[in-house]
Amino acid sequence: MSTAGNSTLPFPYTIDGNAEDWPIPDFTTPAILSANGTLTTGDHFVLDTDTTYWNGENSWDGGPEDLSATTYIAWDDDAFYVLNIARDSEIGFEHASANTVDADGFFTGNSTGWTSDGIEFWLDNDNDRLPDVLGDTPNDLQFDVLIDDALQRRDFPDLPEEDYGLTMNTFSYQYKEIFGTSAEYNDGGDLEYELLSTVETATQLDSDNMGYTMEIRIPFGTFNEFVSTHPIGINISWADWDKGVFSNHSWNGVLANQPPFFEELRFTDDLPLGGEISPVKCWDLF
Repeated sequence: MSTAGNSTLPFPYTIDGNAEDWPIPDFTTPAILSANGTLTTGDHFVLDTDTTYWNGENSWDGGPEDLSATTYIAWDDDAFYVLNIARDSEIGFEHASANTVDADGFFTGNSTGWTSDGIEFWLDNDNDRLPDVLGDTPNDLQFDVLIDDALQRRDFPDLPEEDYGLTMNTFSYQYKEIFGTSAEYNDGGDLEYELLSTVETATQLDSDNMGYTMEIRIPFGTFNEFVSTHPIGINISWADWDKGVFSNHSWNGVLANQPPFFEELRFTDDLPLGGEISPVKCWDLF
């Protein structure tokens, strides 16, 4: 059984960028920060413009059409699943980092998993709230998934299949990448490429070009200490490029890369995004 808050997902589960097989009405309680920083325990994430930390230089106006997002989570015995639904008035390579693709739609090699809109995961997998700033530690990392491959498929439909999405080009993975860890798979080469190839993603762009739906499947054991037998520390941020200028919006209200401020994700069927850091509340798994 896959669990997400009080929800169950059908299994086997298809990663196709379609939200129809997610029981969205069963996700009843977003994990939301109060004005004083206290977290209300919940079962999914919402970009709340009153509490997120906005880090960037673009002209984000805080409105729902500029950027709004809801992110749902689930898991089964084998993997962790994410559904990220965003509305964004400016998506496309014309709004991404400069030189992301050439005139024929091929990635230039200048993109490094940090080029366009998407979602960023900040993981403290041993849940030790260290270090003060995410860095060179083996059990902590930043992991990005972007919409670049979906844009490439839409805007350059005649490319050979092997040139869409995850490609080996001067060790740039184009739409997903690992940062901020000393783990051996953060080598910028074969190990990272092989690991990221096991992480399934699919993105569908909205027909009005003002949003997208993204699904992700991360097998347990993919990253050091990323297992369902103990809680992990987590933060997420939503990346937004407008007119080639970057910003991100950190869910927990501080700059995203600070493990002491991460919240707990407990692999339980009862409001898994917890607000209590110490002592850890005891939760039954599944």
